[in-house]
Amino acid sequence: MPRAIVYGAGRIGVCLGSCLMSAGWTVTFVGRDSLLDAIKENDNKLVFSDFRGGETTYTYTGDKDDLFQYTTNLKHDDIHEGDFILITVKREQSKDVAEELQSLGIDKKVIIVSFQNGVGNKEIFMDSFPDQTVLTAIFGANVIKFDDSPHFRLATTNPALVEDSDASKELRDALGAGKEENKPYVDCELHKDMESMIYGKLLLNLNNAVNALCGLPLQDELSERSCRKVLSACMSEAIAAMNANGIKPGAMNALMQPKILPHVMKLPSFIYLKLASSSLQVDPAAKSSMWDDLSAGKKTEIDYLNGVVIELGRKGNVPTPVNQAIYDLVKDAEEQGNSPHYSPDELLHKTVK
Repeated sequence: MPRAIVYGAGRIGVCLGSCLMSAGWTVTFVGRDSLLDAIKENDNKLVFSDFRGGETTYTYTGDKDDLFQYTTNLKHDDIHEGDFILITVKREQSKDVAEELQSLGIDKKVIIVSFQNGVGNKEIFMDSFPDQTVLTAIFGANVIKFDDSPHFRLATTNPALVEDSDASKELRDALGAGKEENKPYVDCELHKDMESMIYGKLLLNLNNAVNALCGLPLQDELSERSCRKVLSACMSEAIAAMNANGIKPGAMNALMQPKILPHVMKLPSFIYLKLASSSLQVDPAAKSSMWDDLSAGKKTEIDYLNGVVIELGRKGNVPTPVNQAIYDLVKDAEEQGNSPHYSPDELLHKTVK
């Protein structure tokens, strides 16, 4: 059966790896001791569920013949010819991971797939592996983790997108295999123009900071028109900055067409919520990964989200004051080690003049 290395056993990594195990793949998660300890404390079980009601449980035994493998220190012998390596770490870790994989001397038939936020991830891995198949992928949904337990749940719709190739078809089919057995699964689509889709996803990811700064669940935050006005302003600046640099962002779905997205966000709540409910399902507990980072006192990915918009604005001579205000507030929150929990109106007042 096929094999995969999931480098980064966080929320997205566990989601992808669990779906692959449902398809019969052998999956080696590369992660922290803390998750492995939590699994052992939970009778050696990792639980993955989704908003549709599906749930799977995987038992970790340490047996090298099991589908479920876990390591905190990847070794050359863990990687086999033809394996997929799914990269799910944060953008700032890309170079370190590329250097580590390079030092392991991986086989040229190994396929590297970057499931990461931000732009430029594929290029980092291609620089280290010029003869390797390196694919760009986008994970469009939200995954939540229940406190300190090893229970993860796919919390929203939105498909994963993977760069179209012969190799990616196998990955697409495996990620969606659970659908036939009412198990959790990830809808996955293949796309040829991933460059445009990366920038389309960047527009959506601008909500990460808005969500982190107000500290509300995504469903509640997006129900607040003041929050959506902030997001709309961020998106409008981003689109203008992208256009000035010759970049045309793609659309993740029909509602998320870049030309209309900022306008949709500013609609009265009763209209917006009716539109959103037709194309987006959100678990009531879902929050952004940036909120998780602030709550845990960790550094966020703000440099690779709003920071990219600010840099594009500089290059294209396009003002980005709202993205700059959001960026500065997140940096302040990083220093404080927690979300400031601004009210929607307070956040709007602090960012949109």
